[in-house]
Formats: sequence, structure tokens, C-alpha cells
Amino acid sequence: MNDQPFSPADAALRERITELSVHIPCGGIRGPIRRGTSRLWQSCRDEDNPVKWLAADVSRDFDLCIVCFRATAGGRSRWSWRACSDCRAVNDAVASVWGFRPFALGRHSLMNGIGVRGRAPAEVQQRQLERLKEYAGGD
Repeated sequence: MNDQPFSPADAALRERITELSVHIPCGGIRGPIRRGTSRLWQSCRDEDNPVKWLAADVSRDFDLCIVCFRATAGGRSRWSWRACSDCRAVNDAVASVWGFRPFALGRHSLMNGIGVRGRAPAEVQQRQLERLKEYAGGD
């Protein structure tokens, strides 16, 4: 865990929750995670002082799939998926028929084919910037 102090409410929460569970108000998965002999706490966004893990892009090992909410996705890397493998497979199958993926399921824009080419013509860069801005705005 990190050395950040946590509030009395967060301390009570960490004593009460003994396994990963879904926090219904925010939909985040929170609780203790065991890695060998070490133990980490995975916070949800509603905690007073969410834990930040060292050497991780994202301080989470597990999230609910943003499509089905039945399986887990995620990971500590910015290159992790936000959807489970089944939902990604359906998204890819739809893409093969429609010619584009209906959902951007990668945590990083480049995983979804969204980026800005440095040497592209100005009008192409403008379209790419608009698409990136739309992606950054969320679903």
C-alpha cells in the first residue's frame, strides 16, 4: 500500500471489507488484494483518500466490464482493457461486419485506433483531434 494517511471512514471500511466487492453507488470494485506475501488495497472513487500504488499506471487490478457488468476487466497498466474477453470478441465480430468497432474498449486511445499522426495533413489531423477529444470525453 502507499503511505498516504486515510480518513477514519476509510480505516473502518478497510477493517470491515475482507474481500473484493462491488461498491454499488459507484460500481467500482474495492477491497484487499494479495500479491504473494504483500497485501494491497484497491480503492473505489468514493473513498475519501483512494490508494495510489507505486509503479502502476492505474491503482486497480480489477474493474467490472463496462459492457456486460458481469465479468472483470482492467489491470494496472494504461494498456489494459475496460471490457471482458467475451465482450471484446463481440465488439470485434461486429466490427468485421460494420467495418468499425462500435465501442472503444481499450483504456488507452491508441488501443482503439484513436490517435493523431504527426505528419498527416492539417485537415486529417483536425479530424483525428476531434475524434480524440470525443474519446477523452467518455462514453
